[in-house]
Amino acid sequence: MYLNNNQLNGYITNVFQMSNKFQELDFSFNKIEGEQPSSLSNLQHLIHLDLGWNSFSGQIPDVFGGMTKLQDLHLYSNNLEGEIPSSLFNLTQLVILRSSGNKLEGPLPNKFQGFRKLISFDFEDNLLNGRIPSSLLSLPSLQELCLSNNQLTWHISAISSYSLLWIYLKNNKLQGNIRKSIFNLPNLDTLDLSSNNLSGVFNFQHFSKLTNLEALYLSWDSQLSVNFKSNVNYSFSILRRLELSSVNLIEFHKLQGEFPTLKSLDLSNNKLSGRIANWLPQKNSMLYLNLSQNFFTSMDKLIHFAGGEFYGLDLSFNLLDGEIPLAVCNISSLQFLNLAHNQLTGISPRCLAESPSLGVLNLEMNNFHGALPSNFSKDSSLRTRNLYATN
Repeated sequence: MYLNNNQLNGYITNVFQMSNKFQELDFSFNKIEGEQPSSLSNLQHLIHLDLGWNSFSGQIPDVFGGMTKLQDLHLYSNNLEGEIPSSLFNLTQLVILRSSGNKLEGPLPNKFQGFRKLISFDFEDNLLNGRIPSSLLSLPSLQELCLSNNQLTWHISAISSYSLLWIYLKNNKLQGNIRKSIFNLPNLDTLDLSSNNLSGVFNFQHFSKLTNLEALYLSWDSQLSVNFKSNVNYSFSILRRLELSSVNLIEFHKLQGEFPTLKSLDLSNNKLSGRIANWLPQKNSMLYLNLSQNFFTSMDKLIHFAGGEFYGLDLSFNLLDGEIPLAVCNISSLQFLNLAHNQLTGISPRCLAESPSLGVLNLEMNNFHGALPSNFSKDSSLRTRNLYATN
């Protein structure tokens, strides 16, 4: 029975008592409210159950004991609260378990040993606390671990789910050093440990062991120091996104690494200074660059760094002076340009008004003079323009 995306509202009461033969039920993307019915316990042949993106409230009912065939369980984006029911851990055939976007609280029980087939575990955006259980981090088939935006800590020394592809632990209360066992995960594609309380000095060269790593997020771990040793040539053959905002970068100005596939780089709020070009990787195919909230003084040679598909540049809150280089206009694909809160002077290049792709332009709090460009094209993509407090 597939009733998803039909704007159904009201309550589900004892509808599941009419038949216990269902194998697949999908009520997702509706407006159903109230508590999930206890009659779910009748559905002992169920393989797939999706109640996501509704307005269910109350606790998750402890009704899963007999659903021994269940493989996919989706409870995401509701108003569920309370602790995870114990009967959920009887579902040894589970492959996907998703309950993100709720108000679940309490610790994650250390009872994951039976989930030998579990591939995806997603409990992001809840109120979970306590330790990340070692039994969860040792599941043999786990590929996706999503626990961002909770209140979790870790005190484990090993992560032995070698099948892991994606680890999302953003915005928790993780403390201490980055676990070195992470670098024994041969298939890891994405690692997000940003906005935690990680600390210690960590050598960036360890990440090069992750030969399949495409995205690395360590931003807003203000007690964490990342050491880029000057005698090491870092090589990341497929890394596409790197975010190191608001961490302590050691010897980063001596970086000799090659990042031929890098698409997005965020080094904002790191007290970097001098010429921007000295801080950028030697080889790249950059699309987006964020160097805001630093102490850069010159945009010299920056434009040569931008590729043909470069779309976003944020240099706000620096010490840039002089005029905006006309070469900025040669970046025909530019969609986002933020140069606010600098010491730029002269006249804003009129070619910016003629850009066919520029959608956001922010030049506020600089020292520009003269008339505003009057040649904004009617076909322009510009939707946001901020020139506040320019002269």
